[in-house]
Amino acid sequence: MEEILNQNDLQHRFSDYYTYVETLEQGAFGLVVKAVNNNSKALVAIKVAVYTSNLDYLKSNYKRFEALEQEVAIFSQLNHQNIVKFYDIKRTDTKILIEMEIINGGSLQKLMYTKLKYDQWFEIKEIKQIIQGILSALSYIHDNHFVHRDLNRIIYLQEKQQILLKLLILD
Repeated sequence: MEEILNQNDLQHRFSDYYTYVETLEQGAFGLVVKAVNNNSKALVAIKVAVYTSNLDYLKSNYKRFEALEQEVAIFSQLNHQNIVKFYDIKRTDTKILIEMEIINGGSLQKLMYTKLKYDQWFEIKEIKQIIQGILSALSYIHDNHFVHRDLNRIIYLQEKQQILLKLLILD
């Protein structure tokens, strides 16, 4: 997998910054991998957004990439127990690497599918925790003059004794 992460990069390769551990999720945007930050030695999640090395494409999307960098810089200042922490953003020749807190529990969507598959139901206290977590995070975001426009597939659970919700606010 690390070969794929470094593929087509002549300078500033993924491996210059991180040591690959495993792939957590793959989708249309690219992928999310678990990695070790080579400087801090911290275990982190890296959202790898793949773009092209085509210079014309890159020039036409420069403002979009600049806006993404600005969003990550802003979001990295947010500090709330229900919001994933963003640490850094880096650019290689063909990828944008967004470094963030690693969430071990998986998505709420997957948990719901698993419960349905085995004909299980959420307890009322679990539903209450989930809803309170979402509302608390959204309230914090709004209090800081941000708006989250897409709550679809962004809710992740942190593995602890109780359900602790983390919202991935950059999607």
